[in-house]
Amino acid sequence: MRVIGTEDQPLGSGSVVGKVFSIWLAAGLFILVTGMFLVESRHLYKNLVYLGIVTPGLLLLFLPKARQIAMTRQFIMLLVYLAFVGISALWSNAEDGVPIKRVVYLLCATISFTYLFSHHRTLFERVGFFAVGVCALVSAYWIVSFYIIEGNPWHQGFQSDSEDHYGTFYNTLLTSHVLGFIFVFYAAYIVLYVDGMKQRTLYLLMSVPVLTLLLLTGSRTPLVSVTGALLSIALYNLNRRSLVVLLLAGLVVAGGLFQFWDVISARGLSYRPEIWLGTLQLMPGKWLFGHGYAAPLLVWIDSLGRSFNDSHNVMLGVLYYFGFVGLMLFISLYARALWLVIKGTADNAMLLVVLAYGLLSGMTDGGGLLARPNEHWFNIWLPIMFFICVDYSNGCQQPPIGEGRAHAERS
Repeated sequence: MRVIGTEDQPLGSGSVVGKVFSIWLAAGLFILVTGMFLVESRHLYKNLVYLGIVTPGLLLLFLPKARQIAMTRQFIMLLVYLAFVGISALWSNAEDGVPIKRVVYLLCATISFTYLFSHHRTLFERVGFFAVGVCALVSAYWIVSFYIIEGNPWHQGFQSDSEDHYGTFYNTLLTSHVLGFIFVFYAAYIVLYVDGMKQRTLYLLMSVPVLTLLLLTGSRTPLVSVTGALLSIALYNLNRRSLVVLLLAGLVVAGGLFQFWDVISARGLSYRPEIWLGTLQLMPGKWLFGHGYAAPLLVWIDSLGRSFNDSHNVMLGVLYYFGFVGLMLFISLYARALWLVIKGTADNAMLLVVLAYGLLSGMTDGGGLLARPNEHWFNIWLPIMFFICVDYSNGCQQPPIGEGRAHAERS
């Protein structure tokens, strides 16, 4: 299926090399999106991502044109941030030392993702849509298994940490990050780029099981991040397509509130303000450079009589570990993405959606700041990788892509 009228432009000295890399990366993208649904071993999932996404990214650096990705301004900004993160291990006395391998993993994955998105857009779309279809089928099966076969009441939230195995998922909140990103990215992509109401509706229906499972987790963070990300399209450019987005956002909020109003209202803010304040109280003397990578974090809440080892906010987490210097470097990634949106570059509406989701999903979860492939990639690193995709695509002098996507923003 062809969604956007672009021409693929493979890299490398010959078409064979380009085809090998494109197929390899397409398989890697499929593994990255569906792996946590299809395999039960987290170790196996990580290794498959390393093989399918990280390894080709390293090899791509030997191709002249692929090295242009590493020269993208947004990529350089990410490199500077990750370099500072790695250096911070020197004053945290981290047991694992400087996390060089994790930095390399993220950079290579970014190169792979950018290459596939920018130079094989059709393949990216086809594999991505197929992967979402697989996730939807698995989600539907899990819903049937948990609520019908196991007989759990519908008012009980879906628990991916139950005794029965649900892929590699073990924490319901983290599961909602994966489901939220998949639904938001897919739904927004369909609304923005697929022409024809019937075709658009058909593709959106395919995502219903993912959205349903997301709502059944009972997690409140997705209600904010998914709704906010979808509303960003309507606020940015109100037109007929925006009405579809407004409807989707309304369904997310209504579905979540209807299904779990008692739980949502009873839990309040889940002590988030106390945790945030406790994190800030640990900062004196460490404001500039932070406590350093992998430094211990322990926030004690008197009213609960227990401690938390997570700031429950990405920005606060970055501040705690890497100080104001690291926070400014991290924020600069989002600031440039916002500038690209305001500038009106190609894919700017899609970029705004991912930008909004990345910011909002990190409001109540602060872990995984330099994680291996896991759930945190979906609310921290994949949005940043997409920033670089758009930045590179708009700066690599490919007129057919820019011209071909212009119609995607039409009402």
